Amino acid sequence: MIRRFISSLGYFSEPSFIIVGAQKAGTSSLYQNLAQHPQLVPALTKEIHYFDNVKINFGDTSNYHKFFPLPHKLYKNKLTFEATPSYLYHPLAAERIAQYKPNIKIIAIIREPISRAFSAYSMYSNFQQSQSSHKRKRSERRTFKEIVEKEISNWESTNWYNNPWGYIRRGIYFDQVEKYLYHFTRDQILILDYSSYVNHFETTMKRIALFLEIDFRFKFENRKQNSTKYFSEPDPDIIDYLKSFYKPFNDRLFESIEERFDWGY
Repeated sequence: MIRRFISSLGYFSEPSFIIVGAQKAGTSSLYQNLAQHPQLVPALTKEIHYFDNVKINFGDTSNYHKFFPLPHKLYKNKLTFEATPSYLYHPLAAERIAQYKPNIKIIAIIREPISRAFSAYSMYSNFQQSQSSHKRKRSERRTFKEIVEKEISNWESTNWYNNPWGYIRRGIYFDQVEKYLYHFTRDQILILDYSSYVNHFETTMKRIALFLEIDFRFKFENRKQNSTKYFSEPDPDIIDYLKSFYKPFNDRLFESIEERFDWGY
C-alpha cells in the first residue's frame, strides 16, 4: 500500500526496458542473469502482466509502478526492468507499451518454434504432478500429436482470447514481432535467438549490454532457470510436418528482422 501511495504521488521508477518474450525461450534465465549487473535493478517480481491483463485497470500506472524500485535505488544511471513472456504473443501488449512509454527499449528472445512448442507442452504436462492447485488446473493431458492436429484444424477460429496457450500459434513470430516493429523504431528492439543465448552466452550478454548502453565488460555468470523435464519425445512425423508448416512463417520473420537464425529448416 505504501509503494502504491508513493507511486500515486508521482514518485516512482519507470522501466527502461522490458523483456517481452517468448514463452519457454529463456526469459527467466535472462531476467536473473541481467540482475547480476551492477547497473541493473530488476522489478520486485519477474512477470508483472500489466500490459496483457484484462482484469486490471490499464492506464492506472500506480498498479504497475509499485513493482519497481523506488527512485533512490536507481542512482548513478541504474536501470530497472521487467520480463513478461506473454507480452510478445498478446495482441495488444505492443500498442499498450508504446502508449505507456514510446522511447522504451524492448528485448525479445525467441526459440525455434517446434522445440518451443514441445517445451511448453512438457511444462504443462508436468503440472499434473504439481502440488499447486493453480498449476494442476492448467495441466495438459493430451498427447503432443493431438494438440498439433486440433490446433491446426481449428486454426481460423482460435486466438489469444480463446486459446491463450497457443502451442503452435505462439511459434509464428513474424506477426508478433511486426507489432513491435510498427510501434517502435528498429533501434529500440533487440531480437535474440535462444540457441545463441544458450551456446554463445558471453557474446549474447555483451550484445545486450551494448544495446542497453551499460558496461559491456561485466562478466555474467550463466544461471539457468526453469528447465523443463521431458518424459517423452515428439513423433518424428509430427516434427517433419511442423517443419514444413513453420518454414514460410520463419522465412517471413527473417526477412522482416533482416537476420536469419540457424533453426535447421
